[in-house]
Amino acid sequence: MLVIAMHLTMRKVKPLPSLELLEFMFDYDPQTGKLYKFGKEIGTVDRKGYRMIHHKRRAIPAHRIAWALYYREDPAPHHIEHINGCTFDNRIDNLKKRKPRLSPGITQGVLQKDHELQTLHDTQGST
Repeated sequence: MLVIAMHLTMRKVKPLPSLELLEFMFDYDPQTGKLYKFGKEIGTVDRKGYRMIHHKRRAIPAHRIAWALYYREDPAPHHIEHINGCTFDNRIDNLKKRKPRLSPGITQGVLQKDHELQTLHDTQGST
């Protein structure tokens, strides 16, 4: 019997482009939290309220770029959290690094007679 079950996973964070490229492309004002390109504020706001910067067909959260430019390091694999909960407030005083949390996901698998869920990944390895 094929079933779908909830499980916990860690959301992976993709590495940023190189620091050299970020410094060449963007200017960051840590007091306002704004990112600029050629003197103009950049980015769009996604449906969750995060400002996103588009680069090579990839949307990168502005708060991650801000962290990298200010601290001169890619925060990956850590997440960057907005202290005051305002996802558009990218001032450096409002950002903090945290370890990834577990988040719910969905697993497909085969329910065994003893009611243990054997995932499809597990069943493919056995013969």
